[in-house]
Amino acid sequence: MIFSVEFLVGNLGNGFVALVNGRDWLLGRKLSAVDQILTALSVSRIGLLGLTFLNWWAALYCPSSLMIPSRLRAVYISWTVLNHCSLWLATSLSIYYFLRIANFSNAFFLYLRFRVRRVVWCILLTSLAPLLVNIMLMNSHIDIWVRGSGTNASHTLSREFSKLLLAPNLAFSLLPFVLSLVAVLLLLASLWQHWRCWGAVAGDKRAEAHRWALGSMAAFLLLYILFFLTFLLHVWTLEFPQKNLTSLFYKVIAVMFPTGHSIVLILGTRKLRGVALSALRRAAGSCRGVRRPPHP
Repeated sequence: MIFSVEFLVGNLGNGFVALVNGRDWLLGRKLSAVDQILTALSVSRIGLLGLTFLNWWAALYCPSSLMIPSRLRAVYISWTVLNHCSLWLATSLSIYYFLRIANFSNAFFLYLRFRVRRVVWCILLTSLAPLLVNIMLMNSHIDIWVRGSGTNASHTLSREFSKLLLAPNLAFSLLPFVLSLVAVLLLLASLWQHWRCWGAVAGDKRAEAHRWALGSMAAFLLLYILFFLTFLLHVWTLEFPQKNLTSLFYKVIAVMFPTGHSIVLILGTRKLRGVALSALRRAAGSCRGVRRPPHP
């Protein structure tokens, strides 16, 4: 039940972000670098959530469908690509915010700030190298499992095979996690220093914007740390027998990151927050209009 609610909320949140930016693009409005990253991030997470939900449903109600090598290969490689895109786009977004919002006088930082779009593109293009290596590892591990699985295939899939696939993904997730951690911590330090100095100034719109940014980046960091620690714990506990409830718990916590982060992005981005509030006001007005009794 909780997993289904997370899936629904995550798709609504990420779909809203993609819909708002997609509408602006269709209307001929120029999308900023942040809007482009947010759109790509939302689309990748919609695919990731959908694939995770389908995999969970198939493992629960039709486990034999996951024993077909070609289908297994397609599912896990697709999940690897979508998870990679989700993590690296989120990392690029945190680095973009750090370079654009943080206030440091370091010469190297200023050099990167004036080339922030180029920095983001270089990060995303460079991340393709570990993705290709990860896909090759996935293919080799699936081939090993296909050759070695026998009558105990379901047991192999649930433990040894899962470890073969999740351990490399955990290793390749370490670099974007560390980059995000460093960028967000430095940004939080800069924002906190500015907010302490100017937060009490009445009418300081920049301080108000920094307060929103401080809260959203702190929430992002907590969600990312929770996701990574859950991923790490899941891989480590594959050494021991697991119950279905334990596996479901890991999935619920892992899905919390792409789901919760979409809500954080909507609340922390002025344009998205404004569109969401406007839509809620219109919906509330429509409900009041429907419930209002007709005049005699």
